[in-house]
Amino acid sequence: MTELTFSRLGPEDVDELYRAIREIMEENDTHNVDSYDKSSWKWQYKNLPGKTSYVYVGKNTKGKILAYYHVPIYIGNIQGRPERYAMIQDVAVSQTLRGQGVFKRLAIFANEDLDKEGVPVVYTFPNHKSIHTFKKYNDFVFLGTLPSYIMPLDNRLMIGSKINQLGIHKLLGAPFNLLFKILYRSSSSKGVVGLSHEFTNEITEVFDEFAANYDLRIHRSKEYLTWRYLDKPKQNTYIVNLKNAEGKVTAVIILKEDLIMGIPTLLLMDFAHLNKGEKDMIQLLKQIRANQVALFGKSFGLLFITSFSIMNTFWKKAGSFKLPEKIVPRPLNLLARSHVGVNVNNQNDWLITLSDWDVL
Repeated sequence: MTELTFSRLGPEDVDELYRAIREIMEENDTHNVDSYDKSSWKWQYKNLPGKTSYVYVGKNTKGKILAYYHVPIYIGNIQGRPERYAMIQDVAVSQTLRGQGVFKRLAIFANEDLDKEGVPVVYTFPNHKSIHTFKKYNDFVFLGTLPSYIMPLDNRLMIGSKINQLGIHKLLGAPFNLLFKILYRSSSSKGVVGLSHEFTNEITEVFDEFAANYDLRIHRSKEYLTWRYLDKPKQNTYIVNLKNAEGKVTAVIILKEDLIMGIPTLLLMDFAHLNKGEKDMIQLLKQIRANQVALFGKSFGLLFITSFSIMNTFWKKAGSFKLPEKIVPRPLNLLARSHVGVNVNNQNDWLITLSDWDVL
């Protein structure tokens, strides 16, 4: 068995950590290995709003890092009061150590240290391989798997990802586009959709009002949203809002470009609406489908949605469909714990969106 020493990352270890991340990503053929670099790591773990991250590493006797465990700290709210949240992400062990219990030992070390730091809530989204360790050895509670929805935007592009000969995809997709236009009609009289290139005070006030419905959530402040979506390297995002007849923003959606199974896709990263504004959120989604070329300069085939929020009972009204969990490639399993007695066990207390997941 390889002898390892566990510790927090020191300044002298940063270059060695970069090497380890790259090496382990290549071992696992990680999808974003070519785009992940030092600037991405610094954005994620050094330049975040609170400027605090705990990074734990396992080193062999020669000082080589063979395992790492990243935990950025965010400011959030717990039952109306500001508090720190620890979000465990980007955890990996070298394949040379598989079967030696290294992940369990590193996880115990890291979580015990977080408790010593007094962080009241820790949450994470482990994959199926590591979920057992979080539950058995670190006292995490499983709160559920986020439901996944897809909303067709342009059926021609969806069909074209599978059949793209002699324009057949256009012929087959056009009737479905017309059907969706009829079934989920948008109306400009119910609000004007537009793009924003910054997070104005008005937009962040909408996020504040929406978040007040939840006892457990990360604070979507202007600083956080700017860091998460405008400062992130190599990211294409759109801030889309709906304004009523008086010109007041009533709903906001943040979208990111992606490619899923060869289909140009928009990921719904975050969203908010004024109180009792679920209909405005649905209207915004419908207008995005109807006006995507005017908004974005191009078409997308799908919009992907997932969350724990009150909107989960409304997504279908915009023409989205819930995916069976067994066909979702990477289910988001929410786990949480608190060593100071905060009740984290009620799924309905949480506001969770794709922005909470580190990979995106």
